Amino acid sequence: MLRAWPPLRQTADDELLGAETWLNPLVRRCNWCYGQAHAPLYPFRQAWCEPAHGVYAVWQGELPYDAAHTTLYFSGWVDNDADGTFSLQVYADAGGGDDWQTLATDSANQDGAAHYFGESQWVNYDVSTAGTGYDYPDDIIRARLISTDNASTDRAYGFMAYLTGTTGFTTWPVPLPTFTDGAGNEPDYTDFNDLRDMSSYDYECAQKPNLHAATGTASHTQPDAYGELYRWAFRADGRQRLHLEVTVSNYQLASDVILYIDAYNYYSGSGFARTEYIDGELNANGSYTKDIDISASLTVGDWFAVELGVLNTNTGSTQIAVTDIYLYDLAGTARTYTPSTFSHGDQVAAADLTLIKNDLNEMYPDAANESPIWLEHMFATNQLNTDADGGTLISSYRYSAHKTCCVRRWRYLKWRGAGKLVSADGSYETSLSDAATAGDLQSKDLDDVAWLDYGMEYTVQDSDANHIIVAYEDYA
Repeated sequence: MLRAWPPLRQTADDELLGAETWLNPLVRRCNWCYGQAHAPLYPFRQAWCEPAHGVYAVWQGELPYDAAHTTLYFSGWVDNDADGTFSLQVYADAGGGDDWQTLATDSANQDGAAHYFGESQWVNYDVSTAGTGYDYPDDIIRARLISTDNASTDRAYGFMAYLTGTTGFTTWPVPLPTFTDGAGNEPDYTDFNDLRDMSSYDYECAQKPNLHAATGTASHTQPDAYGELYRWAFRADGRQRLHLEVTVSNYQLASDVILYIDAYNYYSGSGFARTEYIDGELNANGSYTKDIDISASLTVGDWFAVELGVLNTNTGSTQIAVTDIYLYDLAGTARTYTPSTFSHGDQVAAADLTLIKNDLNEMYPDAANESPIWLEHMFATNQLNTDADGGTLISSYRYSAHKTCCVRRWRYLKWRGAGKLVSADGSYETSLSDAATAGDLQSKDLDDVAWLDYGMEYTVQDSDANHIIVAYEDYA
């Protein structure tokens, strides 16, 4: 994966394109975009908080505000009691100071009959500063689903949230340029500019926060019952192998650790596709690394969920610690179109330019392509939520030992809380202090961490009594 995006100016009529001044920088752009399209993908963590008396946030997350991505999409499964209300909110200044602003509420009296928030699998709202008049502190959108009822019977789980949009994007050329050898078929300078614009569009799609794989330790104690301990969500693209690292401890005899992949409409009640990928392979104390071909379950462009749970057969409590999870390429995955590099004096053939065009087109966000870079900017999910006043920290459902991990892609780390950076092998640590006002946003230039280079895996984790609330990488 290349971290340097080469500058490339527009061409003008009657210009000659140099190998090192124009053609090879365009090829490097292709390689950069392909690296982003096939880098490890950390899925959205669908953490939730357990029902409790009082007003509390059942899900909370954040990501940097980007004026190009002005529509918030949200999906959540809720079960209200007779008086229960759930509200979807963002933290912003609407003219009266920073506070939680309500986008929508759901108070449908369907006690015992869960449903999607807003009666739709996906609801969406304009959250642009122009459309709402909101000002987002630190240019960060923080969102939450909050229960505004004192009853402990209200439940909500299985969340997904992202921003999307193309406001201000480079225009994708339509139709795409075509190239043919032979006198009289020489490409026009606008054809070369079309290739440049294609690379710029793919680049803009790839500029999104790098989520960390929010992990930890979880269990459940209900006998003779299956309990979902972890759920993650992702939109299928060219990466169709699941990498999972888990440690099983306190294993209870005859308990069953199960991994499912299912269509994202899991909670629709019937008719969903659910495939069991692990059943019986983790039924003993120990550490496990699994690399699983999940391509048979995936349709490119559709949303899917990964679920890891335990079927208890007695009153024990099998502990499942997930230390890493991401999607990446299947073994043997080959790049269909690999552009060549050029030398001074080369005569460029139509096939060379067609190869570049096809490579860039395969990364355009369309389900027909093999390496689409989707436009969704997924929210980084909090590991610790707060009560309505933003004070008391509430741990995510059944979780302890909070930790996040990722392969470094961007320059900056953003986080809330306090903890430490740790190298994958545990040899190096760098402390992460809290802000002067506990829980405020912090940012660190990872180029200043001598032991951490691009492409290296690391973790962000709690330290002693300190807790990391949320962590993710940002490109700016």
